[in-house]
Amino acid sequence: LGAGERVLIIDDFWASGLTIMALARLVKAAGATLVGIGALVEKEFEAGRELLSILDVPVEALAVITDMSEGRLELA
Repeated sequence: LGAGERVLIIDDFWASGLTIMALARLVKAAGATLVGIGALVEKEFEAGRELLSILDVPVEALAVITDMSEGRLELA
């Protein structure tokens, strides 16, 4: 990863967003530009999207889990 490169972070599953934020810091430290974030599954109720909003890049997930209580799985 080097200066001037454009980076799209893709994750399989995100919840709190802390791992993606760490990757975003590595991108910045390398002098590269983060252009977007994508995930297969997002746990919406963990508030990771709000944390990632400070990065000011597009954030997309293919499936969004809105609830996992009482032994059920609810998708948006």
